[in-house]
Amino acid sequence: MEIQNFDELIEFIETNDLSIENISKLVKECIGVHIVFYTDKTELKNDLKTFWQQYKNTTERPIFLDAETPFDLKKFWNKRLK
Repeated sequence: MEIQNFDELIEFIETNDLSIENISKLVKECIGVHIVFYTDKTELKNDLKTFWQQYKNTTERPIFLDAETPFDLKKFWNKRLK
């Protein structure tokens, strides 16, 4: 299967039983976004959809999912360790 756009990416993730690690690799390859610190697939999928609604094909966007701009590593790290 060839993934051509974000909708196809989400559809592929939702219709296949992928591990979080495999979703992370796929998302990085398809849209160049790194996924770290996720343990829940539903939360991950929801955050992916929110990310895409906000940034779409914008060239200047965070490289980490669930990261705010400007990027604050300490805040990002603490948020994910809850």
